[in-house]
Amino acid sequence: ATINGDFFIDELNPQVIKDSNILDLAQRVTPIVDNECQTDLVIGSTVMEIGTHDGQKWSKKNKFPRGNPNNPVDIDGVIEKFKKCVKYSDRPFSTEHIDRMVDLLCDIEKLEDLNQLIQLFVSKS
Repeated sequence: ATINGDFFIDELNPQVIKDSNILDLAQRVTPIVDNECQTDLVIGSTVMEIGTHDGQKWSKKNKFPRGNPNNPVDIDGVIEKFKKCVKYSDRPFSTEHIDRMVDLLCDIEKLEDLNQLIQLFVSKS
């Protein structure tokens, strides 16, 4: 995520995993379990600290991960995630098709017949 700006399915392919820049950075990462970050929630808070060779340090704490009830994902985030996931469907869809799915999903309460939406998920055109 630090090098490519994201961590998703693409970042797990063998070419990316074997990338020398990623492997070099991974050698310099030390994960530490901090019991003070644990919560009653599924995932607790996270602290990332970055130190440089000249002794400078930066730190950022994320108290609640994205998607937690205390840090909910907005509709734009849900749509973005849907579009990223559907790219990996066993049944590839065109961008226009995906946009139609999103439009219907965003107005699902106005649909008189859910078959319109279901047909988009089972057809390719």
